[in-house]
Amino acid sequence: MKKSLIIFTVLIFSILFFNNAFAAWYIIGPDGIVKGTSSTLPNEQDLETRGEFAVFSIENYTLGETEYIGKKFKQRVKSSEEIAKIKSEEETAKVEKVIREKIREQAIVSLKSEGKLDANGKIVK
Repeated sequence: MKKSLIIFTVLIFSILFFNNAFAAWYIIGPDGIVKGTSSTLPNEQDLETRGEFAVFSIENYTLGETEYIGKKFKQRVKSSEEIAKIKSEEETAKVEKVIREKIREQAIVSLKSEGKLDANGKIVK
């Protein structure tokens, strides 16, 4: 009995102190999606005000991409609407990048023609 207690204690110690690079309390939203993490036990009363709860795990999970269903963590499958929204946001970001580049190019040309920038793009004093 004493030997098994020592083995159990060593096992728990090693799990908690050597294998816990990702050990954390995961905050689960009312929809079952992992919303946040905490290295300490979150305030349960505060979580309850938002319909959330916390679960401790030594595994590493990605916020927003992991669900907690049936007392188990699993990779969340995005809906077709979410995928479409992500693609739309990515396309918008690409368009905005092109616009910023064009505005910059036009500003450089304008500043050079006004004599405020030299041919190398340096400010003329």
